[in-house]
Amino acid sequence: MSVFYEFLSFIRSGKASGRKSWLADFIMLFFVLLAFRLAIVIGKALLTGQDVFSLPKDEEAPMFSAFFTYVLLVPLIEEMVFRGFLGVSKNKISVYFIALAGILGSLFYIKVANLLFPVLFIILLVCYAYLRIRTFQKKVDAFIENYYYFLVIVSVLSFAGAHITNYEDYSLATLVALLPRVVSGFYLAYIVTKYNIWYAWFMHVVNNALPFITMLFIG
Repeated sequence: MSVFYEFLSFIRSGKASGRKSWLADFIMLFFVLLAFRLAIVIGKALLTGQDVFSLPKDEEAPMFSAFFTYVLLVPLIEEMVFRGFLGVSKNKISVYFIALAGILGSLFYIKVANLLFPVLFIILLVCYAYLRIRTFQKKVDAFIENYYYFLVIVSVLSFAGAHITNYEDYSLATLVALLPRVVSGFYLAYIVTKYNIWYAWFMHVVNNALPFITMLFIG
């Protein structure tokens, strides 16, 4: 049970121990939180009178033709954009992937041409400054260290908020439906903090692959 106490402690403080616990962190905790997320989805469906097995479009199993994008590319972009900065001070090479993910994410999601190019310029400028200007790098690393818990909360809320467009309205039911994203956001931030961004990407891939695995067994 120590892994659950540690995870709850992380939610309250943004701190995780350096003790590696592969079975507990990557299997036990993941599937317990998965069950909790599914309980929220089913509970929301029952409260709103929806068919329990008729999930919102962001929860539906995607087509197999979308496997590469949905299972591999989207998790990489989302991890780098929403959580990559949490571990950048420990792994400078991830800055390149963060920049690439930021560029791809901007191309995918920013539809206003006048906004796209300034965003791309800022991404490249900040990444270049971080890699080439030592004083700027130190200030960024110090900011991340001093405000780490605040940045964890920002990453969780922005990750959940980015999925709000998957729903047709902004009612209380929609906010409830976003709770699984909040849980996932905390879990992946926990993995980044305790391990690194690549483990978080792997667990994100596992999570997104589950609908395909389910389709193989029921299809």
